[in-house]
Amino acid sequence: MLKTSKIAYIGNIVEGFLVIVLIVLVLFMIVSVNNIQGNARVVNYAGIVRGATQRVVKLEKSQQPNNDLINNINTILLSLQNGGGPYKLTELQDEVYLNKLSEQVKIWEALKQEITLTRLYGVENTNILELSETYYNFANDTVSAAEAYSEGKVNQLKQLEIGLFIIISCILILLLNQTILAIRLSRKNRKLNRMAYIDVNTGLPNKGRCDQMFLEYGILSNEREFAGIMFDLNNLKVVNDTFGHKAGDALILNFANILRRCASEKVFVGRYGGDEFIAILYDTNEEEVKVLLDDIEVIIQEFNKGENGAVISYAHGYELSGLYVDCTLQVLMDKADKNMYVNKEIIKKRYKNKK
Repeated sequence: MLKTSKIAYIGNIVEGFLVIVLIVLVLFMIVSVNNIQGNARVVNYAGIVRGATQRVVKLEKSQQPNNDLINNINTILLSLQNGGGPYKLTELQDEVYLNKLSEQVKIWEALKQEITLTRLYGVENTNILELSETYYNFANDTVSAAEAYSEGKVNQLKQLEIGLFIIISCILILLLNQTILAIRLSRKNRKLNRMAYIDVNTGLPNKGRCDQMFLEYGILSNEREFAGIMFDLNNLKVVNDTFGHKAGDALILNFANILRRCASEKVFVGRYGGDEFIAILYDTNEEEVKVLLDDIEVIIQEFNKGENGAVISYAHGYELSGLYVDCTLQVLMDKADKNMYVNKEIIKKRYKNKK
């Protein structure tokens, strides 16, 4: 029992620690998901800048300048470098990406100067096409660096997911183990409770269980008839003194077995004391009580004819709950006990008359 409690205690500590780790991992995962969403927007806008610049060059070649588009590219590039801006972009803290983006911005500034020259002298008199190709390659590198950074964060998220799966699995295993331990402990407790209310010598419910049952029933219902029978073994002390306590224990066990043998499903039988036994009948009547007593007497007479050790002699008394108002099992058994002593006196007189 102590070992089981210690295991359960350690399991609770480990489970608590794992729950804390799980909470931390979940928080990291939430942050990582938000960052990945932001990273995806950065990759998207880095690609937009790359395509928009090529469109600007094409428009300049066809003498259709678009300053709004150029200003939009400026805004996006500034947001990619510093984060925020009207597009609320994330600032990627990646050295490779930032270096590529810085080179791209430098080429973009040079390209804007070529655009100005193109508008003054024409496309054929500038290096706008060659410079736009160079810019496009740098823009590609920037997008690739952003994608690589984002993919790395996705891999970290996958590692977090694996960690979460492991932690959750461990918690489930611990919960399952604690459930098994709780079931085992419950079974042990039930077994101990049964043992606490069982008479070791006879296997019948002991006085503690009988008294508990008296309390459980409270005032008996008038719609049901209960009967209580009190039994008392005669001459137990004489048997113990004459044949020894083993013979006395055998006498008690034999009587208990006879009571158990005669009792039906609606008859409770228990050992109430050293030489006292009780029987409680549910939903019964006086005729059924007498049938039970007759069955017990017949079996005892057969037992006494054999060579079974000490002869069983007993007194009994019974009472029915329907004869009393607000009757309890304790009151019923007290009445049966008084009737049992009356029967005991009759047996004593009969024994003396035989002498």
